Amino acid sequence: MLKEQPKVSIIIPIYNVESYIKRCVNSVFGQTYNNIEYIFVDDGSTDNSIQVLNNEIQSLSRQLEIKVIRHEKNLSLPTARNTGLDRSTGEYVAFLDSDDWVESNWISDLVRYLVDGHYDIVYCDYYESYDTYEKYMSQCCGVNNIECIKKMFMGEMHCFVWNKLFRRSLFTDNSIEFVDGANMFEDVGVVPRLFSTTKRIGYIPNAYNHYVQYNKSSIVRSRSDYNKQRCSVLQQIKNLSVVSEFICTKDFFPEVEREFSIMKLNIKKNIITQSRYSLLRWIVTFPEADKYILNHNQYSISGKLSFLLLHYKLVNVFMFFAKLKSVIK
Repeated sequence: MLKEQPKVSIIIPIYNVESYIKRCVNSVFGQTYNNIEYIFVDDGSTDNSIQVLNNEIQSLSRQLEIKVIRHEKNLSLPTARNTGLDRSTGEYVAFLDSDDWVESNWISDLVRYLVDGHYDIVYCDYYESYDTYEKYMSQCCGVNNIECIKKMFMGEMHCFVWNKLFRRSLFTDNSIEFVDGANMFEDVGVVPRLFSTTKRIGYIPNAYNHYVQYNKSSIVRSRSDYNKQRCSVLQQIKNLSVVSEFICTKDFFPEVEREFSIMKLNIKKNIITQSRYSLLRWIVTFPEADKYILNHNQYSISGKLSFLLLHYKLVNVFMFFAKLKSVIK
């Protein structure tokens, strides 16, 4: 047990999770760590989520430092997290989604490890929680910030904010915040930037977070129609653009440029539809990544040729080639 417990702010956005929030709230109120500032941000919920939250607060047998902030309308998960950050006062900050839940020693273990190791960021493993079982997800990616960033871009290390504890000054001193309105890749827009600001990173090979996979209304699991898919791609591009502007100024950028470019190519590929406009949009999106088309291991020879045609703005040839491939199939 630490002699002095630094304050930790836990930021929990809430939006229409009445079926899940009671378990979430009970898990954070049941933390064995004492010096916690609980910040709930109601992002314009239209169900009974806030009533459930208030009931749990009123039933507490001990006094806790709790802030409940309300948005008059739904502004997005990133904006809700920013609201929580603006109102937070803790030395450290943690995040939790309101349909997930955590073990009671979540904060105490992360704080102890962070303080003992003099770290700025500590991350850990987590569980994927399904209807009838859970899957342990190891995140062992080392503690070198550059290697961690590479693995984030390669998809080997997940960019979730909720399995990490951050020194809050990393946000404030570097003017880092979530990209308002960009729900998709919202963590990708933040976590690589935070890791790029410090080399003091620790990893705990334990899981504390239960990442619920059966909430059908969850933002990240509701992308069924074309408009949602298109909006998702544009939001991903917006988040990657913010990361690109931030990280390209770092001395280590050449060490991660290839991995970052491959990630950009994977995202911009999803822009392409049957419309000519989408092809023109592909051309102007992350053009700096195109030099890695030939190095992309997941592209077939015909795929590499197709993207090179677009890179050289041979749109008509690309469209002819695409029609030819569809006929051959």
